[in-house]
Amino acid sequence: MTAPEAKEEGIMMRLRLKTLYSGWWHWVVTVSSAIQFFIVLGFLQNYSILFVSFQEEFGSGAALTGWPSSIAWSLTFLGSPFDALLLYRITNRTMTLLGQCILCAGIVMTSFVPSVKYAIITYGVGVGVGNSFVNHAASVVVLNWFADRDYVRANAIVTMGSSIGMFVFSPVLTASFARFGWRASLRFVAGGCLALSFFFGVFLVEPPPNDDPRHREKQRAIKEEGEREHISLREEDDKDYEAASEETSTMNVDLQDKEDDKGGNIQMETDKETRLTEGRGCCSCHWELCHMVRCLDTWLWTIAIILLSFGWTFFVINFASFLDGRGLSSEQTALVIMLFAAGDIAGKALIAIVGKKLPVKEIYCASASMLVGTVLFGLMTIVRTFTESIILALAAGVTRSVAFGTSNVIAADLFRQYSANGVMILAMFPYGLGGLLNAPLSGGLFDVTGNYVVSLIVISTSFVCCSLVLCLFLSVDVCSHVVGGVASGKHGATTHQ
Repeated sequence: MTAPEAKEEGIMMRLRLKTLYSGWWHWVVTVSSAIQFFIVLGFLQNYSILFVSFQEEFGSGAALTGWPSSIAWSLTFLGSPFDALLLYRITNRTMTLLGQCILCAGIVMTSFVPSVKYAIITYGVGVGVGNSFVNHAASVVVLNWFADRDYVRANAIVTMGSSIGMFVFSPVLTASFARFGWRASLRFVAGGCLALSFFFGVFLVEPPPNDDPRHREKQRAIKEEGEREHISLREEDDKDYEAASEETSTMNVDLQDKEDDKGGNIQMETDKETRLTEGRGCCSCHWELCHMVRCLDTWLWTIAIILLSFGWTFFVINFASFLDGRGLSSEQTALVIMLFAAGDIAGKALIAIVGKKLPVKEIYCASASMLVGTVLFGLMTIVRTFTESIILALAAGVTRSVAFGTSNVIAADLFRQYSANGVMILAMFPYGLGGLLNAPLSGGLFDVTGNYVVSLIVISTSFVCCSLVLCLFLSVDVCSHVVGGVASGKHGATTHQ
């Protein structure tokens, strides 16, 4: 084959791949990511079953026994900034498969621990780091594929994978622990998870490089933000804008110098984004992290998600222990956890069906779910029977699905100025901080009081605060848009004159 023929063949191959990608491949990537979530988060969210086994064998307290899961849950999300930097060096698929290897290695090592303290390293760090790689890489690749598509539906399908995993792993782990013991069961689970993850992980391919709508949208957002900041500086520094054209030119030069002194030169920021397309992605990632730290809205969002995660992590770590304290058997506990997962699946399935046609914005749904969660956690203080536990678990599952099924979508919608990597940092990092607080507070209060009543009251209070912070976030966001619109209008009128 001659060189021109080889070049033409390569062009045709790329065209065929692009046609395939633009057709239905984005749904293949979505399902593959859902399988990865099924494995990593489905297993992690059933730690409460392993929690009981640890306490029975080692006689450890609730606070210490909760630390392995709390650290694993935290690292799953706290590792997001590091994952974002690493993702500029390797592909999403490579990071996903590497994370699954680390996860399964951590599970196998946990099966050999002589005490809970060793599980803090093997389970907490090993499972947490592996989960972090998979969670971030799979989420980013889906957002890249659906930047200009129905991301609400895709995200609901992906997060539904974790709920289905929680539903499936609950009876499997309960029955396996009863028959083979928890040590042998963990080894079986690790082998099955590794095989399943590699089978579906090969489909996690990147979107075509010339089809990056998220980058185009980010460039447009940065440009709009720059125009608003430029207008604001001009309003502040140029009092006499109707002077002669020569004077106006001089003032514009002075304004440019002031912008440089304040570090607000938007052209420099735009240049950084241009370098992203030239293969220097780490520069963009560093810029995004610095920009996030300086913004009030990112801080409010982080506080809200920390409070949200702190409360719902109770079901990951302490729920089985809570049910055991109510006198439920291991079979009844497994059934209640399955029904909690079933409610979570039903809620996310409804979000996937509705898609972008939700009657209100997703952030309002998340805020309302926090108020409902406040009531549910308050009712948990008086739940006593198996039937009451079933009803409460179903309601809690549906309520949690609203918050967990929309948080990534809300972040992607509110923070359009960031890349998919940056959005996932904002969507995941606060979850890790919230999970890290749960074990010392919920477990520690249980060790002191002998029950979970105080812990449930604290969680209910955190949900109320979360709803208030989300409302404050909306107020700040609305005010910033109003100020930006007024400034743009004044600038337009001045220019017309």
